[in-house]
Amino acid sequence: MEKFNLEEAKKEYIKNIKNYMSDTGSLFPHISVFGIDKDTQKKSIVHVPIPQEYMSSSKMKDEFVEDILPLIVKKVTERFTTEAVGWASEAWMSTFDDKTKKPSDKRKEVLFIILSTEDGESVSLYDIERTGKQVNQEGELVDIIELTENTAFDSTESHPMAGRFANLYRKFKESSED
Repeated sequence: MEKFNLEEAKKEYIKNIKNYMSDTGSLFPHISVFGIDKDTQKKSIVHVPIPQEYMSSSKMKDEFVEDILPLIVKKVTERFTTEAVGWASEAWMSTFDDKTKKPSDKRKEVLFIILSTEDGESVSLYDIERTGKQVNQEGELVDIIELTENTAFDSTESHPMAGRFANLYRKFKESSED
């Protein structure tokens, strides 16, 4: 059986997301389950897109996490053991004025990537820079995207992540025990 390595999975996950965004100009919200295939004993990853309608309001996001996620967990855990669960999504983030250290009216586009395991969470934040347009392999016009890791972002214990899509590993484990 292959041993699961979170750091290796995280690097590969981020690389794949960067490539996908460069190819398509955006990223669909999704959950990714990292685990071991019970039949082949090989490392596996299952990407589960979150339909846009579930991202349209707080009520719909709650419905996804409370009603749909347990169904996904049941189906995925029939075949895979769960080692980590990732969530990635584009978002808009408020910025602070460097001089006053207060929130400004400016916002910037970012990519959040959260990987959670039995041992905790790893949160990465990337600034998204759209620098022009290009034609992709399908002949579609897409944005040229540069992702730069936001090193000012602090995801330490003093600033833990919260919200519906935080601690997905724990939610996966709880749903699989029901």
